[in-house]
Amino acid sequence: MSRVRRYGWGLLPVCALVLVSRLLVPAAPQTLDAEGTTGLWTGAVHIHTTRSDGSGTPAEVADAAARAGLSFVILSDHGDGTRQPLPPAYMSGVLVIDGVEISTADGHYLAIGLPQAPYPLAGDGRDVAEDVTRLGGMGVVAHPDSARRSLAWHDPQTRGDGMEVLNADSAWRDESPWSLARRLLPYPWRPPAVLASTLSYPAGLLAVLDTPGAGTPGLALAGVDAHARVGLRPADEPMESARTIARMPGYAASFGTFGMAMAWPDGTRPTGIAGEDAAVVLAALRTHAVHVAVFALADAAPFRFGAQGRDGWHRPGTSLPASDPVTLAASVPPVPGVRLRMLRNGQPWQETDGATLEAVVPAGSPAGVYRAEAWLPRRWQQPSLPWMVSQAVVVGADHDAGPAGVPR
Repeated sequence: MSRVRRYGWGLLPVCALVLVSRLLVPAAPQTLDAEGTTGLWTGAVHIHTTRSDGSGTPAEVADAAARAGLSFVILSDHGDGTRQPLPPAYMSGVLVIDGVEISTADGHYLAIGLPQAPYPLAGDGRDVAEDVTRLGGMGVVAHPDSARRSLAWHDPQTRGDGMEVLNADSAWRDESPWSLARRLLPYPWRPPAVLASTLSYPAGLLAVLDTPGAGTPGLALAGVDAHARVGLRPADEPMESARTIARMPGYAASFGTFGMAMAWPDGTRPTGIAGEDAAVVLAALRTHAVHVAVFALADAAPFRFGAQGRDGWHRPGTSLPASDPVTLAASVPPVPGVRLRMLRNGQPWQETDGATLEAVVPAGSPAGVYRAEAWLPRRWQQPSLPWMVSQAVVVGADHDAGPAGVPR
C-alpha cells in the first residue's frame, strides 16, 4: 500500500468525525432588522470572576461581553456582602455593575444593588432575604431547581424579589455524561447555540413564580452563572492561585446564549456616566422593565406587555383588581413565524400566530398571574424554548403585598 493511500485511509476517521460534528451544530440565531430596536440594551446577570470561582477579571469579563454585543453585565461573585462592591464602570464600552451571590442555609441568593453590609449575611434564606431588603438591595433566588442539592433552593416560602427561571449551570447538571460528550463535538462550531441546546422550558419554575395570591409578581431572571473555567474549586477564595484546567465554556459563549433585555426609558439615552446609567439599569430590574431573551434563537427585540384597566395602563410588576374587565396586550416586532402566548398562573392560557395578542380577563375573575412569551419556529437542534419571556402582572390580587424580598 502506497504512503499516500495509507495516509488517506488514516484521514477517514478524522473526516467522519468532522462531518458528524458539523451535522450536530444547532441552527444559527435569526438576525433581525435593527429598525425599531434603538435604545434596547442587552445584558448578562450572574457572572463570576477571579474574585471568587471564575477564571477572568472584571475587565476580561467586560471584553468578552463587548464581543458578544452586550451593553451591561452584573457580576455576582460569592461572598457575604461585607466586601465593598466595585463602583459601576464602563470597561470595553460595557457597563459593569457589581453584585454578590450569598450562600444561605437554604441555597444561594443573588443580591443586586446592595451596598457594603455592616455584618456578614448568612443563615436561613428568609433571614438573608430580609437583610438584603433592609440594606437596600434586591434579592433573587439563584438556580432554585439545580440538580445539585447544595445549590437548589429549599425554602419555598421565601421567594425574594424573584428567581432565576433559566440558569446555565443548572442546565448542564441534569444532562447525562453521554449527552454532554455528544455536545463537545459541535461546540467549537457554534458555542452559544450548543450551550442553549442543554436548556429546558422552565414550566415548574414559572408555576412556582406565578403562584396566585402572592401579591406583587416576582421578577423572572435569566442567570448565565458564568465561570469560564473547568477545574477544582479551592477551599479558599479568591481564585487567582487556583488551577484552571480549561477556560470553557468561555464568557463570550455564555453571553451569547441568553440574558436580559431592556428598553431605555422614553425620551432618554445612556449618559456614558457609569453611576447614572447603572442606576437606570437597576431601576429597570426593580420595576420589572426588563424581559428574558434567548440570544441563541434570535437577536433580542422590544417586547411590550401589560394590562389596560379602568384607571389606565399597567406595566409588568404591578397588580390591579378585577372588579372591572382587564385587557392584557402583548406585542413584538413582526418577525416571520412569530407566535405569542400568554400564561396564567404559569400555565398556557391564550395563544395566537402573529406579533400581537390581546385577551380579556372578565370582571370578578379570581386572582391570576399573567405573563407573555414570544416563540419562533424551532430550527435544527434548537431547544424548545420561547425566544423572549415578559415579566408578569397580577389581576385580582390583594394589593397589600408586603415588602419585597421576604415571604409573601
